Amino acid sequence: MGRCVNATRSISDILDELSKLEDDLLAGNSAGADPVRIREASGLMRRARQALGEADPLPHVHACAESRGQGDLQGSPGLPAIEQRESQETLLSLLENSIDAVYRRDLLTDMYDYMSPAFERITGCSVTEMTAMSLDDVVERIHPDDRKSVRKAIACISNGGKGMLEYRFMCKDGRYRWLADAIYVQTDRQGRSLCRLGIVRDVSEQKRREQALRESEDRYRSLVEMSPDALFINLNDRIVFVNPALLRLFGAESAEQIVGKTPYDLLHPDCHALVRERIERLRSGENAPLLEEKIIRIDGSIVDVEVAASHFAMDEGTAIQVILRDITDRKRAEEKLVDRQRQLEELNRTLEQRVAEETRKNREKDYLLIQQSRQAEMGEMINLIAHQWRQPLNVIGLYAQVLAESSRHGELESEFLQSTVDQILDILMHMSQTIDDFRNFLKPDRERQQFRIKDLIVRTYNLISASFKAQAIAVDIAGDDDLSLNGFANEYAQVVMNILNNAKDAFHDRHVAEPRIDVSVAREGTRAVVTISDNAGGIAEDLLDRIFEPYFTTKQERTGSGIGLYMAKTIIEKSMQGVLGVRNTGEGAEFRIEV
Repeated sequence: MGRCVNATRSISDILDELSKLEDDLLAGNSAGADPVRIREASGLMRRARQALGEADPLPHVHACAESRGQGDLQGSPGLPAIEQRESQETLLSLLENSIDAVYRRDLLTDMYDYMSPAFERITGCSVTEMTAMSLDDVVERIHPDDRKSVRKAIACISNGGKGMLEYRFMCKDGRYRWLADAIYVQTDRQGRSLCRLGIVRDVSEQKRREQALRESEDRYRSLVEMSPDALFINLNDRIVFVNPALLRLFGAESAEQIVGKTPYDLLHPDCHALVRERIERLRSGENAPLLEEKIIRIDGSIVDVEVAASHFAMDEGTAIQVILRDITDRKRAEEKLVDRQRQLEELNRTLEQRVAEETRKNREKDYLLIQQSRQAEMGEMINLIAHQWRQPLNVIGLYAQVLAESSRHGELESEFLQSTVDQILDILMHMSQTIDDFRNFLKPDRERQQFRIKDLIVRTYNLISASFKAQAIAVDIAGDDDLSLNGFANEYAQVVMNILNNAKDAFHDRHVAEPRIDVSVAREGTRAVVTISDNAGGIAEDLLDRIFEPYFTTKQERTGSGIGLYMAKTIIEKSMQGVLGVRNTGEGAEFRIEV
């Protein structure tokens, strides 16, 4: 129970003052109280006044007992004592059970003559401790940042009137709590201030929520201001807010160029009907799907945008937040993708025809290369045949001269004649076999066959050995005699002959003193490997990657066609699924055939 200290006010006067403060709270509700609860408290006060019979004010309250049932309230003589007591109890019950704290400070004595128990719940200070405080003591407990405004507000109503204060008050535990203080200063007929009556409400939680709301709004504003996406707020079909990104999107220099316009002012006419329907759906509480629209910039250019919108409530009505993202680059990419897709479909439609055409061209090219290679080989063969036949023809010529001389001198005997003819026939048989060997070499293989690699290399060299011996080129063929391969023997021999002839030409061009060629035949894992190395000085490093290109040659134009090594690589890698490579050694070049 609170205490009445030297009360000089009538219960009716206190009720009048409480009613005025109550009216203030009901009108402004600035403390954030529940209006329903305030109306209930108001009803209790009205019933308390009815319990007093709305009679003349009670004469005076001389004292109030420290607990209920102690002391009497002297009231109107027209009101029975028991009814006055019940009225007093109703009032005290109302004041002392209220969640808001009520106080009365006598301005003549500058002392509190009443404080309700709610002060202890709010501040932690007992009613006795609070009552004993002077005005300076109370102000000292107010947060330093709030003292000036509190003093100013109190001074403004010191000669009568009412006001609402909000300040931070230091509680007994040393922590500050936000209090809302509705105060009323009553004066007498001469205008002298008699007392200050107040109702105090703890609004700390409300302040915390307000602070959290402000921080949330600040964060939202910061996000909106820094957002790369354009944003505006539409309220009642007027744009009331835009962020910097929207100004950049529209090419505006200031918000004034956009704010105040309708959303339709920013849109292409083709989008008006769709946007109008979208706005109606949002205002009715429905969600709106993501849309693609076209906007008109300040300079009149049109930009494709992707638009998302949501609704929220404002005091003035339902607002719509609209977010726009420039999708010009994406639309261009999509158009390019569609164009590429169309080209791809057209390419696929004509692919078979194009492949057939390219295949035909490649075949013609390969045929031409093969023909050129064959012609080069035939020329080489003619030279080789000339080398192979030169000595036998000389021998036949000598035999013819001997026969002629013997006949002229009468010394031609039948036995000598027969012996000479037999020798000539043997030479002619050898020459005929040479023709067969060259013809078989030039004949292309139709089917794969098993052949011994070293034996094939020896036979190939024998065909061209005369030209090598003429240049005193030493050729050594060594390795596994039994290593065999399933493939195209004549094509393989053509590759070996081409590499050997290239080495012979290099010796001739560079005038090597002791030319030598080493041929090695060996097995490496599952592959048959043949290496052909020479001591002709090697190939220039910058030409190593090009010597297998068609029509590329390191020889003079009159001696090189540039297709020999290209055909060799084609035979080994395409026809026989092997590998043909080359590298420089210390003395010359080394060709490596793996099949």
